[in-house]
Amino acid sequence: MFSKKVSVVIYDFEPRGVQRSQVRLASQLREDGFDVEVVSFNAKGPLLEQLSSGIAVHDLQAGSVKGGIVALTKYLYSRPNYLVLSAEDHVNCMILMVRFFFRMKFRLSVSCRVSPMLWANRPTLFSKNWILKKLVHLFYPLAEQRVMLSDGMADEYARLFGLRRESLKIIYNPVLNAPSAVALPEISHDWFSVSGAPVVLGVGHLSEIKGFDVLIRAFSIVRKKTGARLIIVGQGPERETLKLLSRQLGVEEHVYFAGFQENPMSFMKHADLFVLSSRSEGLPGVLIEAIGSDCPVVSTRCGGGALEIMEHGRVGPLVEVDDVEGLASAILEQLASPPDLKKLRVSAQRFHANVVSHLYVKDLNI
Repeated sequence: MFSKKVSVVIYDFEPRGVQRSQVRLASQLREDGFDVEVVSFNAKGPLLEQLSSGIAVHDLQAGSVKGGIVALTKYLYSRPNYLVLSAEDHVNCMILMVRFFFRMKFRLSVSCRVSPMLWANRPTLFSKNWILKKLVHLFYPLAEQRVMLSDGMADEYARLFGLRRESLKIIYNPVLNAPSAVALPEISHDWFSVSGAPVVLGVGHLSEIKGFDVLIRAFSIVRKKTGARLIIVGQGPERETLKLLSRQLGVEEHVYFAGFQENPMSFMKHADLFVLSSRSEGLPGVLIEAIGSDCPVVSTRCGGGALEIMEHGRVGPLVEVDDVEGLASAILEQLASPPDLKKLRVSAQRFHANVVSHLYVKDLNI
């Protein structure tokens, strides 16, 4: 039996998907009675305030993962009986190599949060991604636990890296608190109080891979048949391009760019429909948050994780990537016939933090 001391590795505390998941996992483990530390390469960012009280933060004060290797090695050497929970392939490989070459004795769970198809499918010979692919193949078998976000992602890792499929454990991200109906800050926007004008919501980084251009094009079709409005929450390089597209399509007055929001679930609680229009995803947390907010959902078939969240169409309609007409039809269908909220609540239970934390530790003998 190992000690109940846990170290959760996080790059920084900026509001991104991996960081949110690691902060929720650390906080839940603390609530479960574990002695939890968080080690961060750069302990700055708004998510730092969301850590539960009583969790120590060890700041490596590094400008990059590579720049923090010496400080991280010293930290890990001083914690021989800890369970270390790491995420992201390059960080996972660094910790595995440090443990191997310095013969350290801590136990390690590595989790993979991004589809490897985005970087490991035929990388250029001797490139950074090519080297990382070789390291994953060599070192991942040495971890005590290898966590994948979905069955589809596990299939990809087994195929691309030669890992045994049965050695990969499926654990979803801890996206929701338990119960999911947590206290959320109120939002004030006139569109949420307009009768007969349903609000469609999109949330994410405003980049090409998130497909907001497809959502706006689909919305322009929806707008011809309903009085719907579209709110897009998030920042990113495509913001001005997307605003121009909405103007060109004649829906500029009916599309609101809300920018970054600390807790987008506040918008989800009030929206009539959430739409995930991405071209590729691992396990999209915003889709889970929408389901946990009792918000009906539509999603593209943007990866195995999204299909599993949507229970292959049982939770809501699935549309092919870049299918503008299909997305518009699915939006109209959901607005006309919203799903039973009980179905959403039952589906959301898989992603509660207390369920996820139990899965991490139950087979690690702690």
